[in-house]
Amino acid sequence: MGFICFKCNHSFGNVSSLLAHFRRDHSLVDGCNLKCRQGSCAIEYSKFNSFGVHLRTKHYQDELENSA
Repeated sequence: MGFICFKCNHSFGNVSSLLAHFRRDHSLVDGCNLKCRQGSCAIEYSKFNSFGVHLRTKHYQDELENSA
């Protein structure tokens, strides 16, 4: 499945690539709403670190599928 960008729906193979995409292509910074769109998850974070931890711990299977 990959990690989905909530802004443009592009899929990324790992969390780091998704977070870099947010910063580079959408100019998102800490303090903005970062929305999880993995499956039916709809949680929101305002910090990149917290969002990355969420993706890596709650949706780690999506990253494993991409590395297989």
